[in-house]
Amino acid sequence: MKVKLEGYDLLQLAITSEGDTLVEKDEELLLDESAEGIVPSVAMQVLGYILKPEKEFFMITKRFSSGWNKQTYISFPLPTLMNNDLGYVFEAGRVGRYIPDNPCKEIFNTLESLFNEMKYKGFVSIKMSRNMEIVSVLFGAGLSLYAILEGSKQKISDFMLNGEDVLESWSASIVVSRYPFPLQTTAKRLFLNLTTSAMKHLWFYDLNVFKKSAYTDASKVCLVTAWATSLHEVAKRIYRTCNGLDIPQKQHRTDITPYITKAWTDFLCRVRQE
Repeated sequence: MKVKLEGYDLLQLAITSEGDTLVEKDEELLLDESAEGIVPSVAMQVLGYILKPEKEFFMITKRFSSGWNKQTYISFPLPTLMNNDLGYVFEAGRVGRYIPDNPCKEIFNTLESLFNEMKYKGFVSIKMSRNMEIVSVLFGAGLSLYAILEGSKQKISDFMLNGEDVLESWSASIVVSRYPFPLQTTAKRLFLNLTTSAMKHLWFYDLNVFKKSAYTDASKVCLVTAWATSLHEVAKRIYRTCNGLDIPQKQHRTDITPYITKAWTDFLCRVRQE
């Protein structure tokens, strides 16, 4: 398939490795990352809601195409580079799972007519605070997309075009960086020895491939993803992939299980109170 990417740098290597071709025009599939972002204020008018400057606690993601897909994905952000929310603040990963009941069902249903009118097709995400208030409504799935792709048996292009249901499980995506990130965006050139099995779980920010050599000059190296039937197993698989990367002075969070267990337990308590 001929695929044109506007942004989506993390998808480039994966798409070509699956046999699709990246083109500048005459594409069969356009993936435009710039089209993602905060939904226009008209959505808030439809909801009759004023956004409040609150911190995100969790995000609900669903797929839309003339109606909402039945699968509901909840994810929790890893908001800093270091464990226990210390260090540089940025989205350092997301961990989530599929849930049978959507706590934001009424919000999604209210927005359905708007997205039909827009003829929108793709992911929609709603970020919520601990107080169960809307933080923002977004096009796209952010870093959750790469975790969701872990559960798909299709090629990325087919999944983005047709959207089959995916394996319902826990999944995660975490950023792996190296010194001097975040002080500098570049670092000494790093050559990587990548196996075919590992590549299924790696999404590179800036990777150059020449013949059999792969190298990067970026200090924010890649996103590592995994899926499993339990949170413990997801964390185990994530760390196994991270440990297999020969990256000097690499940086990534190592507290997935306790951090997300606390967030998940807190979420369940708050939903029961509603």
